[in-house]
Amino acid sequence: MPKNARGFSWTLGVALACLAFTACDPSGGTSEKQEDKSYTYSGEKLTIRAGNSDVLLRSADSGDKVRVQRTVEGKAGEDGNSQWSLSGSTLTLQTHCNGVSVSCAARYTVTIPKNISVHLVSSNGKVNSTGLAQAQEIESSNAPVTVEGAAGKVRLAVRGGNVEATGIASGEFSAETHDGRLKVVFAKPPQQVSVETENGNANVTLSADDERYRVGVTAKNGQAKSSVTNTPGARRTVKVHSHNGNARVDREQ
Repeated sequence: MPKNARGFSWTLGVALACLAFTACDPSGGTSEKQEDKSYTYSGEKLTIRAGNSDVLLRSADSGDKVRVQRTVEGKAGEDGNSQWSLSGSTLTLQTHCNGVSVSCAARYTVTIPKNISVHLVSSNGKVNSTGLAQAQEIESSNAPVTVEGAAGKVRLAVRGGNVEATGIASGEFSAETHDGRLKVVFAKPPQQVSVETENGNANVTLSADDERYRVGVTAKNGQAKSSVTNTPGARRTVKVHSHNGNARVDREQ
């Protein structure tokens, strides 16, 4: 076969692959589409149900609208494959790509007014929450969860993913993981902390100050250590437990 014929055959093969599996841009990458919506919402609590999509939660500095920015890649951008809608108090963010696809991904950034608490139920997608002043509850499966700079009450329940929470200024913080490690770093003294892992290490670092705590650290199949003195009768409490892993409490230096 002539050399140029082989080159033509290879180019045709790539073109056919693009047609068969996903949309390709001229440079050989996958197509990407960005959109945004705003919803007027007057409720006190917003429930978000997400599937097969990464979700980023943000707190709005002002305004009374819930804003959603969406980035879809490849097959996720095709009609009917991605759903984003608000019905009552529930915001649905779903992505479904059937068949073989080279690329199918969706990322949603949800910006929520500070006077609205949020309850996110997510599966098969990373979760990142940054700077939420309001109460937040996150239930996630099969993906990691990251929380940064939370100031309101926090509750996390994660199966099949690591949890990392940093810069936390919440008075009440609770978190549990089934298969994943858990790390929490506080920027301000919390009032009540409860952290538990089923299969993974649990580490809590308290802010650098002179506050006293009732500290309880236990590990069924692992080591339990605390460099923070347990003070019976203290008004602040920290409980950390791991079933299969190490448990530890420290104070930031």
